[in-house]
Amino acid sequence: MESLCRYLINPIQSNVLDFLFIKLVIFAKDFKPNCIMGYIRAEFKLTNTTDVHDFNTKRIKKKDIRSGTYRFLLDSGASLLCINEEIQAQLGLVEIGEETASLADGSIHKFKIVGPVTVEFENRRTTAEAVVLPNDAEPLFGAIIMQLLDIVLDMKEEKVILPPERPYKRVIRV
Repeated sequence: MESLCRYLINPIQSNVLDFLFIKLVIFAKDFKPNCIMGYIRAEFKLTNTTDVHDFNTKRIKKKDIRSGTYRFLLDSGASLLCINEEIQAQLGLVEIGEETASLADGSIHKFKIVGPVTVEFENRRTTAEAVVLPNDAEPLFGAIIMQLLDIVLDMKEEKVILPPERPYKRVIRV
């Protein structure tokens, strides 16, 4: 079976599969059958990027830049940054569109898209749009935003870490 799979995929994909297989073996070695995987939550600083621009062009004072630190559930099954209406209001993020999205339960809903918002974690920073979840729903931190920040989930310790091989410099995939 393994040789058949290698025949059907190119060498680059083969290297990726080898990597994933090695990671799976490492995970399986540490797997505890009676242990339920926990949730990882972490705090990230969000800043209204338009406010930063307005400060840089001398339209507002530094004290008027809207920013805050918020706790997110890191969800590798979600794609984007998802905030709630309360965070949107606190940061004064403007609606820039609407998107249809599917939730974990399979239901389909329309959500507002707001931004731009600057996201910071330790020595990492990126700018993104955000999906607005209703009311005070728990904010979610999706896979794409994790990749943009170049952060890693340490499932064993249940925390967010910087990649050990590059803790001082972000490396993005292009």
